[in-house]
Amino acid sequence: MSALHLRRVTFSYSSDEPVLVEVDLHLTSGWTGLVGANGSGKSTLIQLAAGALTPEDGSVQREPQTARVHVCPQRTDEPTPVIEAFAWAWDRQAVRLRAALSLDTRSGAALAGGRHPGELATSVTG
Repeated sequence: MSALHLRRVTFSYSSDEPVLVEVDLHLTSGWTGLVGANGSGKSTLIQLAAGALTPEDGSVQREPQTARVHVCPQRTDEPTPVIEAFAWAWDRQAVRLRAALSLDTRSGAALAGGRHPGELATSVTG
């Protein structure tokens, strides 16, 4: 099974206050939603997990090293056909995932952010 480990990860942009300080995170294969307030470091954490950013301190490890992290940023302004299909799917998994992320499907909007702005999802695969 593939896994992703962030151990005591610290990151800041230039000389600013750290965005993340000594973060520990363990993800296994499958989808994970990351939900939080705007500006809380969700995008930074996802970019660190995906390898687009390098932590100042701590480590990001993939098991196996060939494991991939897929990032699905929240974009409700231009939904793709896949997002449209997910928005209107009524299978058990789609309904459960939309509820867990507080996503709402409403007439005229494929996916509208729920009470938690700035949702992001990741998938770890082998």
